[in-house]
Amino acid sequence: MLIANRMQKQDKTLLLIGLMTQINIIIDAWQFFNRLFY
Repeated sequence: MLIANRMQKQDKTLLLIGLMTQINIIIDAWQFFNRLFY
């Protein structure tokens, strides 16, 4: 029970890390496009 709970927490952490990475990529792309147009 404890191990399953810990794995669930790890999954949520990995999901959060993935989301943050995607957001960072979007921000980087946005800044890149801004540099092209200005």
